[in-house]
Amino acid sequence: MPGKPTSSEDPVRVVPSDHAEPSRPGGRHGVRQPVEPIPPAVSGKRPETDRELAAQVLQALGADGRLKDQGIDVTASSGVVTLTGKVALEFQRTLAAAVVQPLAGVLVVENHLRTDEDGAADPAIR
Repeated sequence: MPGKPTSSEDPVRVVPSDHAEPSRPGGRHGVRQPVEPIPPAVSGKRPETDRELAAQVLQALGADGRLKDQGIDVTASSGVVTLTGKVALEFQRTLAAAVVQPLAGVLVVENHLRTDEDGAADPAIR
């Protein structure tokens, strides 16, 4: 029957994504889930100033090896943390916000990170 998968077909449903590398046999695209942050290696103490909060966020991002040396800039203002810069992969963009959100003192994460996958790095796409 055409509607039912046979034993040779992959019965797993794939979430299409233009930002995900092929993760299944045959080169089909799909998002690998979940993206789980490594718990930050910072204290649970709430920072007293915006500068301390930004430093704590940078420390947490650097502690996750998947985000280390990615060129992420951080600004903080009254608990609103803004992430700017560029990361290599889309999952790193998502992961950065997931790492920052649970930190003490963070109320909102504004994620303005760009990726190489969004075409910005390809001069032919302009």
